[in-house]
Amino acid sequence: MIDSITDLDCCDRMCDKNEKDICRKYVDQIYDNLKILQTFVEQINRKNGCLKAINDINRNLSYLMNDYIKLQAQSLTKNETFKNIIIDSINNAMSSQIKPTFAQITASKSNIEMINKPKYKTYIFPKEEIAAATSKDTKRILTSVELQLLKIKPDRVIKVKNKGVLIESLDPEITKLTNNKDLSRLGLEARLPEKVWRRLIFYNVPSSLPDKEFLTCVLNNINDEMIQDNNWYKKIFKLGARNQNTTNWVLEINSKIRKIFITRGRAYFGWTACPVADFIRISRCYKCQRFGHISKFCKSQSQCGICSSVSHKKNECGVKNNESKHKCANCLRNDKKDSNHSANSNKCPFYKIRLADYLSSMDYGPPYSSHNTFVQEFELLYSHLLLISEKIIFLEDFNFDVLSLNKPGIQQYLDMLDSLNIAQLIGKPTRITDKTSTLLDHILTSDIDIIRSSSIEVNHNISDHCVIFCELNLVSSLPSPKLIKYRSFRTFNYIDFTENLRNVNWHMLYRMINIDEKLIFFNNTILSLFDIYAPVRKAKITKKSSPWLKDDLKRLMNTRDNTLKSYRRTNDVTERFRYKTLKNLVNRLVVREKKAYIEEEIQSDNSKRNLYKVLNEMGLGHKQHRHNLPDQLSNINAINNYFVNSAKNSSHTNNELVEYYNANLQLSVTEPFTFSFIDEDL
Repeated sequence: MIDSITDLDCCDRMCDKNEKDICRKYVDQIYDNLKILQTFVEQINRKNGCLKAINDINRNLSYLMNDYIKLQAQSLTKNETFKNIIIDSINNAMSSQIKPTFAQITASKSNIEMINKPKYKTYIFPKEEIAAATSKDTKRILTSVELQLLKIKPDRVIKVKNKGVLIESLDPEITKLTNNKDLSRLGLEARLPEKVWRRLIFYNVPSSLPDKEFLTCVLNNINDEMIQDNNWYKKIFKLGARNQNTTNWVLEINSKIRKIFITRGRAYFGWTACPVADFIRISRCYKCQRFGHISKFCKSQSQCGICSSVSHKKNECGVKNNESKHKCANCLRNDKKDSNHSANSNKCPFYKIRLADYLSSMDYGPPYSSHNTFVQEFELLYSHLLLISEKIIFLEDFNFDVLSLNKPGIQQYLDMLDSLNIAQLIGKPTRITDKTSTLLDHILTSDIDIIRSSSIEVNHNISDHCVIFCELNLVSSLPSPKLIKYRSFRTFNYIDFTENLRNVNWHMLYRMINIDEKLIFFNNTILSLFDIYAPVRKAKITKKSSPWLKDDLKRLMNTRDNTLKSYRRTNDVTERFRYKTLKNLVNRLVVREKKAYIEEEIQSDNSKRNLYKVLNEMGLGHKQHRHNLPDQLSNINAINNYFVNSAKNSSHTNNELVEYYNANLQLSVTEPFTFSFIDEDL
């Protein structure tokens, strides 16, 4: 049926060759797409390809109609006839398809995964004045109320500890039971489940570490500002084999502190780095293999956790190593086809459900917080940042639509910005959809003068939000000058220096046993005197003047540098040749200008002192003095070996020598301390 559409005999009678080629082009595309459409029923899960083919058919039909209207404006009737031929062929092809049977549809595997709808939970507990002995009594009182009065649709009612029951439902109305008057009259109160803190496990912690020291070490790994009080953890216990050098600690911890350890992946206990990870353990009975309780309180029949047999226990199972014979007791109990796994397998669908419920009850930190909380935390953050710098810029998706002033929290957000003297610069919507237009992305600044301009970028493929950006008014800071240190001997007084050197109590050297102490004493004594008579000064290294450098040559140097930048940016061969030419020209001109300036100074009437000053400024006239060592000092290894071997036994002074000098101590020194001159040939 579809092949009839390729018959273009009707076009031969009303179109020329060029028009027929155009017609053939579009009809061939329609034919190919109809082939795809024909396989729709045979392969039902290729829905997206079929929809694309239908869209292509519609688009090509539109192209075909537009082109023929342009080419054959005078023969509208003939064109309409051709259009009808195509439409009739498509209708015939669609009507001739065989519809699938119900068995074929149910047997086919869908690519669409089941969506897990969120469950809403509410706890019901008896008040103190109600004599409810057990959870069963609380459930009896609760079920005595008609559901129409409570306006809820419960899926499950489960007994929990502390005489309470848990109501689960897909209807969010059960969360409104906290204010229900009918429950209050019966002596019951509803509570929403609280988020539980996550547990962290610290591996390979030294076993000798007590509880208090362990908590102290944990606190040493984080910032003290994050600990507002002592309620940063709830539970702590050890896990692992006993009588070992290391053990594992499990800590139920605050969400903010948890994020720090999970990001780092380790904690430091002295010199030991211990791995840290989330601790997840789902309660499962090792007797009946069910979830939600432990074997200590189990009254059910015992089952093997590997093959689900009731005739033996898990440690007696003979198919431990044969995974093909593993059977999950929970899956068999609920008639699940895919039960070829053990009860403790991570692939078990019931384990996945329990894990999802467990993770959803955890507190991971506030992904959402109230407007008051945000304002308080932002003001605190802003006050800390002001201590660092007065010029602050925030670029963020704040999720406050400042175009809708009537929405909750918007006016409070704007009042906060006004009170902190913060300006919001973006004025156009940053998230635009078919139905909404909102301004959620903001640029906040404490100093509007540092921002030259700000805007948004709409056409991009990064996100469904527009990109916000700003241009800053930055002033390039001058590089810090290079400083050198030197000793100034300009006012050095040799007489006073030698007099103070003579008065030093050098006998202290003989009382010191260790040679290192002697050396430190000698160095400190000499340096302290030099600090008095030849103090250390700082000098700034300045660039030497270039009086020969004229304005024309400076402009030529700038042109050379810009050409080099252009070549590095574009990698153009022409720019490279131009840069080489300019570089050679600048080098020749520099030599010529220096030579001309020196000749001018020589021929002038300036004194020789000024002439030498000019030569020194230009780096001319300096000679490097070479001091050649004598031959007997040319062997460095021999010199080193001499001092090493001669000082082998000099680390400790002879005790008899120390006693001699202590007994013959001279309080006054008659001979002055002098430096002796030696010949370098020695």
